[in-house]
This record gives sequence, C-alpha cells and structure tokens, in this order.
Amino acid sequence: MIGTVPVYDSVIHYQRDLDTLTARDFIDVIRLHAQDGVDFVTLHCGITWKTIDQIKKHKRKMNIVSQGGSLVFAWMCMTGEESPFYEYYDEILDVCREYDVTISLGDACRPGCLADATDVCQIEELVRLGELTKRA
Repeated sequence: MIGTVPVYDSVIHYQRDLDTLTARDFIDVIRLHAQDGVDFVTLHCGITWKTIDQIKKHKRKMNIVSQGGSLVFAWMCMTGEESPFYEYYDEILDVCREYDVTISLGDACRPGCLADATDVCQIEELVRLGELTKRA
C-alpha cells in the first residue's frame, strides 16, 4: 500500500508559498497522486471555518498538532477561503472513484495532550468527518 498526504506535496510541487496556492492547485495534486497510482490519500477535510471558529474561541494547550491540519488551517487563515478539501469534497470523491483511491480522513484536531482530548474543537471536526464518511 502506498499513501500520500497531498497537502504536503502541494507547496513542493508548485514551488510557491502556501498563501499563493489555490483550491484548484490542491485538487490537481490529488489527481496527480491518483494518476501516479497511490492506494490512498490522507486529506484533512474536516477542518472548516466552523472548526476554526471553535479553535479561536476555545484555546487549546497544544493547538493543532497535525502537520497537514496545520497547513490547511494556515492556508485558510491566509486566504480567507474555505478548506478546498471540504469545499470540493464531491469532486475529490469523483477523482478517487475514477482511480480507485481510498480517502483517509485525517483528523486535524486530534489532541496533542490530555487537556485537549474530546474538546469542542475535536468533536466539531469529528462530527464533520462523520458526515463526510457517509457521503463517501
């Protein structure tokens, strides 16, 4: 099994700063990975503006410990746009169906310490991931 985290590769693939990437750039990297024959992609689809609002309201001890989640969070804050992995989820599903790629829904708001376990940020994201799982 070969898996990738396309958000990691996006900055390297385009050799541009994170804040200059577009939602289309992220989707295109998912397609490139699928065309290359990966078996699964880990996508941080559950971090949305609603999640970010919770993160800002309820300070965490360790903030976001997920590297991919941190990149999505930073991109959203820099651009003011919704997560491309959430906003274009149906298109991503079509790409994954076409190339027989499994989606691993990455949990951006997993706890980095006991104090953050099952906090409102994590639960908000888990609810969203549950909804996305049903759609898949």
